[in-house]
Order: sequence, then C-alpha cells, then structure tokens
Amino acid sequence: MGERIRTAREAADLSLRGLMVEVCSRLPRRLWVTNETLRCYETGAIPETKTNPIVVVAIASALGVSIKDLSPFVASEADQVDDLLRTRCILGVAC
Repeated sequence: MGERIRTAREAADLSLRGLMVEVCSRLPRRLWVTNETLRCYETGAIPETKTNPIVVVAIASALGVSIKDLSPFVASEADQVDDLLRTRCILGVAC
C-alpha cells in the first residue's frame, strides 16, 4: 500500500505536508494525522492490516483515487464500516 500512496501523491504533485493538510481537512480533529504518520503509511512502517481505515479513506479522497486503488484490504474494511453506519442509521440509532 505504501508504494501506491507515494505514487498517487507524486502524481497529485503533493508533498507529505500538502497531503497532511488535505487529509486533515477531511477528518474530524481527533483523527488528524501528522507528516510522520503519513510517512509511516508510505514506507510500510505501519502494516496495511494495522492502518486506520478512516484515515486511508481520507488519503484516497485527498489523492483523488479509490480506496481499492490504495488497498483492497482496507477497501473491504471501509465497506464493513460503511455498512455498519448505514445499518445504524436505518435503525435510527446515533444518526
């Protein structure tokens, strides 16, 4: 996943700091990330299975790519979270 993030970031002509600003603008404040966190995602220091799927969704959005383009594994997790949120809203819980 790291190489795919780096490739998409470079194609978008964004620095790590620029990506951080774009990602944070899409997230609630308590989920904001640092340059170092993004660097860890890019280098693979944080394994794909340990990434925060909400952050990966924000990264994909900031880069203009699909979640699946970055990580099919995280795309599957994001679908599960989306299903959970939709189910809760349908049931009228916490919406």
